[in-house]
Amino acid sequence: GIYDMSGNVEEWCSDCYGLYTSSEKINPFANSGSARVSRGGSWSSNAAYSRVACRDFYSPTVTVNCLGFRIARTVP
Repeated sequence: GIYDMSGNVEEWCSDCYGLYTSSEKINPFANSGSARVSRGGSWSSNAAYSRVACRDFYSPTVTVNCLGFRIARTVP
């Protein structure tokens, strides 16, 4: 359920980090840049960052114990 989406680890996303503009209303996919997006909080986050909407970024080469990924695919 939705309760499994936060609190364990931040989720590593496939898009590169970029600033949102006021014209964008959905999550844009950015495929150029030097940092990758992470979403949500983790077991080490304080209450302000323990939200699904929390957005951060990391270098693609970073290794931290509070960052993971979720395997997902589009239903055919």
